[in-house]
Amino acid sequence: MCIFKALAIEHKVVTIKLSLPPSESWHRITEPQDISNRVLLNTQVDLSSSVLVVTISSDISSLLLGSDNSAERLIMQEIINGLRELLPSEEDAKLSNEVIAKIIENHAPLGIKKKLFFLDSRVNPELDERGLASYRKVQAADEDELLDELGNYLSLEEKLKQGVIADDKRTNILQKAVAFFYRELEKLVASLNPEGLLKYLIASHEAIVYETEFHRLTIPTRLACFSSELEMVEKLSEEFPERQQAALASRFVIEYVVARPPNGMRPFSLSVYDRLQALASKIINFGFESDLINYKLADIKHAMLPSGRLGKDIKQYEKALDTYRSIFTGGEIVRATREFGLFCKQTTTVSNNSQLLSGFDADAIIEFGYSIIELKEFLSAAMDIGRDIHPSVACLSLKELIMRLANQLSWTQDRVSQAIELLSLKPRSDFLKPDPPFKPADVFPWKYNRSLSYLRRPFLYWEYNGEVGVIWGIRHLNTVGQYIIYLCLNGRLKAESKEMKKVMSELRNIEGEKFNDQVADLLEQDKKLIVRRRVKKIGKLEIKGAKGILGDIDILAADSQRKCLMVIECKNFALARAPHEMANELTELFQGRGKEKSAVQHHQERVNWVCSYQKDILIWLGLEVNVDWKVEPLIVTDYELATPHFCSSPIPVISLVELSKTLLW
Repeated sequence: MCIFKALAIEHKVVTIKLSLPPSESWHRITEPQDISNRVLLNTQVDLSSSVLVVTISSDISSLLLGSDNSAERLIMQEIINGLRELLPSEEDAKLSNEVIAKIIENHAPLGIKKKLFFLDSRVNPELDERGLASYRKVQAADEDELLDELGNYLSLEEKLKQGVIADDKRTNILQKAVAFFYRELEKLVASLNPEGLLKYLIASHEAIVYETEFHRLTIPTRLACFSSELEMVEKLSEEFPERQQAALASRFVIEYVVARPPNGMRPFSLSVYDRLQALASKIINFGFESDLINYKLADIKHAMLPSGRLGKDIKQYEKALDTYRSIFTGGEIVRATREFGLFCKQTTTVSNNSQLLSGFDADAIIEFGYSIIELKEFLSAAMDIGRDIHPSVACLSLKELIMRLANQLSWTQDRVSQAIELLSLKPRSDFLKPDPPFKPADVFPWKYNRSLSYLRRPFLYWEYNGEVGVIWGIRHLNTVGQYIIYLCLNGRLKAESKEMKKVMSELRNIEGEKFNDQVADLLEQDKKLIVRRRVKKIGKLEIKGAKGILGDIDILAADSQRKCLMVIECKNFALARAPHEMANELTELFQGRGKEKSAVQHHQERVNWVCSYQKDILIWLGLEVNVDWKVEPLIVTDYELATPHFCSSPIPVISLVELSKTLLW
């Protein structure tokens, strides 16, 4: 701005210092307060040294708690006021209060252009920056090196010749690749000196947890500050897989090192960490790819290339995946923006779901021995104890941990010991062959919802000062708590007890009804639509097919302008992440199982019924019948699904976010 050009003449360098005097008040303010009569900022300008010092009072935290940029606007206003004092006297009049206000309004209008976050680490522990290692993604150079090593192995040891690999040999070759990388991981881990190893791995994972959560938190603010939505979708479509890859690899390395603790001499280093992460990533990728082929989700062709590497033709799958990622990322932007205020209100998922969770406490006790709320309290107590030791990674002897948790929770030591057992990983003789009731699939890192995963078992047994010790990551404990809640609320928990299975089914029905209403509420915002939800009958007409009742029409909507009847099925599918889950989703949604029809087939029967009784429906809705109407079927899901991009569907399948964005009709 030309007003500030005069600064360069008077001052070669202008230093702006922000001072935050220590005060207990920073820690006590947990909700907005009346600050109208308080001095939030104080500025001192030293003309001789060209230094501007802005002192920020803890009272401003009341504004920082909000989801908008009110505090930033005040701070920038104070800084510009200070810069005005550095201007030559003949220039400072040009920077009036009105001009400053206009600058602020032009460049930082009130909204979510927010860069300062004031959060309580007890409520949002993943976002605690203290004691963090540096975030590090899986390194491409290490992955490339491993692909060369794999190529050498396949050609020299497996005698695989150059050329196309037969379709019926593909999964066998991929399994050999997984086995090769696994052996390399085994050898590398076995060579390592155990001193400080697990602590380093957990600290690195804590950095990934923070990076992932902060990345999601700042999606709406980054969009407001820097990008268009299209640019943000492109950027996030790259960033999401990168962080997911780092997290999956990190968790698998931790699981393996705990199960098979090393006793070698090799010192740990960053290069060793990078190779471990790359090995884990390759194991996951090749295992995932094998499952894609096995479950017939993708027809990926493979060949040994002249370069000596194992190549693959994945263009068709990647095209579908890129389309899905773009749509899913758009949905994540909407969800992150919608949830942004929760961070600022200092609420937690457990408090939001506590009433819902308390409804099946008794069944959770049968399943786990503890209610979900008790498990959450247990993890929270371990977080508090851990923070007193270290802000990122905590270690204690098993005896000491049991004693401290028993005192804090007022539980018996036996009850605490059983909870740790439920949530812990231990050394075992063979990583790939866990003791019953666990199965080999519980350790395969490309599988989702595994009983022996670090995501389910955050307490890690490790030698500590010559006795059995436990080590855990502070932020990860909160992730585990949220994950257990997610499994229960979405019916994904592999429950053993019939009571838990029953209550999860009931809960899914309740959530299904809520989702049905969400979709209907969205449609009713369009005043030209007539919307009816959960339609069981049309007058006295039952919705019947050749083989009996067809079930309710979730939503029947009429658009009198377009002369269109919309027959909508609402499906709140849990997000499918692994190939076996996508295969189940594909069967349930499109193919059916045995004599059981798919959701699309069921819905098509209801659509056919609507076509047959179109006149009766129009009369029932009070609409004119002497014109041609068309019938449009639609399936709306709570999340963006990948499977509709891997097969063709006679009925469009879109997410609630897509519906809210486009309203296709």
